Amino acid sequence: MQVIFAPLSIKGMNITIDIGNSRAKIGLFDGLKLVHFQNCDTINTAILSKVIAERIPSGQKVNTIISSVAGTQFDWEPLLHNLGKVFWMRPGIRLPILIDYKTPETLGSDRIAVAIAAAHRYQTKNILVFQAGSCLTHEFIREGKIYEGGGISPGLNMRFKALHTFTGRLPLINYKEIDFLPGKTTEESILNGVINGMAAEIDGTIDRYRKNWDNLVVVITGGDLMNFDKRLKNSIFALPNLVLEGLNIIIGFNENLP
Repeated sequence: MQVIFAPLSIKGMNITIDIGNSRAKIGLFDGLKLVHFQNCDTINTAILSKVIAERIPSGQKVNTIISSVAGTQFDWEPLLHNLGKVFWMRPGIRLPILIDYKTPETLGSDRIAVAIAAAHRYQTKNILVFQAGSCLTHEFIREGKIYEGGGISPGLNMRFKALHTFTGRLPLINYKEIDFLPGKTTEESILNGVINGMAAEIDGTIDRYRKNWDNLVVVITGGDLMNFDKRLKNSIFALPNLVLEGLNIIIGFNENLP
């Protein structure tokens, strides 16, 4: 991906669309401010038409960016072309940070977006960003400018499902808030192992980065962040909409470039 460093200026309204493995999210921004957020099972013409009719003034130019793991053609896309430019998160789009990754073509667009949003918020810091969703990922951005890479491991629900799927007798357990050690039943033991194990993984990763990097700020985002932001021993910032924020910044960065 080509990188061009330039001051960021975002004016007017933008739509950000993030279609993930299990959910889809729509964000409407006025400049850098998120003014409307919608979380849905899928995006269709009716949903987008309602957002446009209720949230966007008639005649307003609005640019859009789409990040999708579910394909690159949707019957609702013409609605967006009627409003303004439409960008896609794909190799070739220009980014406001340097990507120092051996296989950038394999790097998920959500990982890029959270890195860019965090880099914009903490421009002079070393940054560690966790995303707690279908997978637990972390990204490391050096001095707010260079994306160095990160890690991927199973997310919360994936861990529960794996224990059930790959064993003969363990039940499928859904998340419940816990405050016990140890687990006194099989269900409690699974909850204890998965939830406290994942928290320990996050804390352990933070500790290792802090040994190697000074001036480190740690951020967590994603659908499961509420299950961990108060459970960790390390000090972190919980920011729920970093993917959409990053996508909005990418629109602003690309809109006026030749």
